[in-house]
This record gives sequence, C-alpha cells and structure tokens, in this order.
Amino acid sequence: MVAVAHSPSAPEWDTPLYRQALERRRRVLGEDHPNTIVSLSCYAFVLHALGRAAEAEPLALEAATRANAILGPKHPYTKAFAAQHAKCLDALGRRDQHVAGVRVGERVPCAAL
Repeated sequence: MVAVAHSPSAPEWDTPLYRQALERRRRVLGEDHPNTIVSLSCYAFVLHALGRAAEAEPLALEAATRANAILGPKHPYTKAFAAQHAKCLDALGRRDQHVAGVRVGERVPCAAL
C-alpha cells in the first residue's frame, strides 16, 4: 500500500484499503497512537493524490492536530502532516488558512512507524 501512496496516479480502487487500515488501527491501537495518526495521514494523502482534496482536508487537519498534541510541535511528523494539510488547503483555494511556519514542500511520511 505504501508504494501506491507515493504515486500521483494511485488507482481509485486502493482507497478502501487505506480506509480499512485506518479503521483497524483506530479500533486496535486507539485514536491517539502514532501509527493510527500515520494511517490517517496516508489516507488523506491518497485522497489528495486522487484529486479529492475536499475529502482529504479534514483528515489531514486531524492528523496534524493529533500529531501536534501527541508528538509535539517540533516532531518531524507533526511538521510534515501540517504541510500536507497546507497542500490540501492550497488545492481548495484556501491558502489564507495555512498555519504559520508550515513549508508546503515538506515530504509527508506515509509508512508505519
């Protein structure tokens, strides 16, 4: 699944796999486990790559918010998830809602910890 997430042409049929992985991690590990947050970000990444930024944006925001609360604002994942959220906002024409200090070009990790 990880290789698909890094491809801008990720096939539509893979989306349920990411959603299922997220649902399982939420159920087994809990909402605030770092691996659950990574799965949340991966699902948002795939949706965004498929041109579904409106669906990806709230998930990307949740990943960035949870990572900030659990991992702290200086953690690389927190910064990357915030950058991913900024990319979603850009795609939606809502650039003015970016969080200060986010670099839109930051790479988003999309693999289990």
